[in-house]
Amino acid sequence: MKRLRVFGFLLLVAGVALVAAQSKIVLKVKVQKANVRSEMNMTAPVIREVAQGTLLEANQKTGEWYEVTVTNDLGVSLTGYIHLNTVDEVGAQPTPPPVVKPKPKPTPPPATVDVPVEDRGYAPMKSGFKVFAGFGLANYTYQSDVDLATIDKYKKSLGGVAAGFGYESGGQFGLEIDFMYLPKGVLFKGNTNDFGYNGTFELKINTAEVSVPILIKATIASNPGIYLLGGGEIAYVLSAKANASYNITGLGSGTESEDFKDNTNSLDYGVVFGAGVNLPLGGPRVFVEARYHMGLANMQKSNAGFEGTVPTDLSPKTSLLLVVGGIRF
Repeated sequence: MKRLRVFGFLLLVAGVALVAAQSKIVLKVKVQKANVRSEMNMTAPVIREVAQGTLLEANQKTGEWYEVTVTNDLGVSLTGYIHLNTVDEVGAQPTPPPVVKPKPKPTPPPATVDVPVEDRGYAPMKSGFKVFAGFGLANYTYQSDVDLATIDKYKKSLGGVAAGFGYESGGQFGLEIDFMYLPKGVLFKGNTNDFGYNGTFELKINTAEVSVPILIKATIASNPGIYLLGGGEIAYVLSAKANASYNITGLGSGTESEDFKDNTNSLDYGVVFGAGVNLPLGGPRVFVEARYHMGLANMQKSNAGFEGTVPTDLSPKTSLLLVVGGIRF
């Protein structure tokens, strides 16, 4: 019997709650703008303004005021009061109050993407192939037991075009192997007074080589990518020619040429050192290098030098100051 009374009490409570939920008052704003105030007082602060035609749901009516629930500009629900002179009671379900979106939070600035140094053209670089071309100033160094001042005064650098390709392993310290065409040689130019004649002469000695430098490459700065390189080279002499021209009083003028490869050692070797920079230009990776090739091999196969004033055994060695630019893949 007691259990039946408990169930009856629960049913009664549920019924009262259902009736209370269905007995809420639906209001419609009839004025152009109605104020919802914080208290049932015409001087109380206004917490929300509602436009004409808005439907509101009142929780209860006390005197001349309806208790309603509204949201402020921040989306927070507030309980307020609206005067009966500004609304009419209607039977329709209330229109949900407009959803007020909270103010958006400030968007943080996009994160800075750090482009890998190898993609900016900076060192250290990834491994890859390179092609390059440039201009060099070639010369010969030589030694002898006699005074060479007579010919030294006429000796000048000989210009020529170089080209090649190579592969480098990359990294802070990397290995590079190149295959190059190098113009080497020397230029003698001046007057013939020291030889007892009145006139001028020019002698070009051209020795073209195919060279294989093997280099160690070390990065010393990353913005821009500056690096040092050094190592050795071994080269094969493709050709060795001498071209002379003269204009001498009493003897006239003329030109002569001679192929002296048979009197030139076929293998040249030496050391290479220099520096370069990777240019961050975008797209292909461009670089510029300056190198100095210092030959250590005696290029003279036999005593085939000049006779008379100039000693026949000079032990000539090649040298080349080279500036190249290229693209790295």
